[in-house]
Amino acid sequence: MIHTSVRDVRATFRLQSVHAHFHAPATVDDPVRYEPTTLQRSRRFSSFGMAAMQNERLVASGTVSFHADEDSHQHAAVGPAGWSRPEASAPAHGAICPEPNAPIRRPFDVRRAVSSIPQQQGGRPLLGLWVRTVHPLIGWHEIHKAALAWVSDFSLTRVVDLGHEHESGIWFAATLNHAMWFHRPVDVNEWIFYELHSPSYRAGIAHSSGRFFTQSNELVASVSQDCVVRKPTNRGSPEHGGRV
Repeated sequence: MIHTSVRDVRATFRLQSVHAHFHAPATVDDPVRYEPTTLQRSRRFSSFGMAAMQNERLVASGTVSFHADEDSHQHAAVGPAGWSRPEASAPAHGAICPEPNAPIRRPFDVRRAVSSIPQQQGGRPLLGLWVRTVHPLIGWHEIHKAALAWVSDFSLTRVVDLGHEHESGIWFAATLNHAMWFHRPVDVNEWIFYELHSPSYRAGIAHSSGRFFTQSNELVASVSQDCVVRKPTNRGSPEHGGRV
């Protein structure tokens, strides 16, 4: 969605937000066609609607917004303390993240941060990850935000399972919607800290959110997601021939 919409954006505009809704399963075996619609064009803002089509079926839709910088006051949340630095963190593996050899993850070095103190928010455990690209990313100045949007989806459904690991069986998860806001420029060639948590899970629907910080604790992006999380034995799960 991001790459399709940027074709009609002025060079001075910066990616501000992405909102996506997922309507039907898609496959990596068939191409996806993106159909953009211009929603807004002004001196400071441009926004585009996007329909993602596969085999003539709508599989996703969303909006992508751009903004031209302007002068203003500034403030930002301070990055979390107590987590291990990237050089002291081991590669992430297991249930919290795609495995290192998974095609979706190969372009990224992802490490799980550990903490000497309990890390919680609202009584729920936090997950800390360090992320950066394996090879330097060059090209369009906003490609780093597009890459960060890609990596943001690695663990948002998986963080829901923290605290429920004692439950037996394989869980099914599917994203319903995904929203991301970019607050400042970002360089994914450098380590970025990704803090995630899931504040709510009920009736099969879970909400997760995350924040991205530079190594100097500067907030660069925020993300939120709703997803279906259920066990495969539940009626209607795709493993038993049902729909999401």
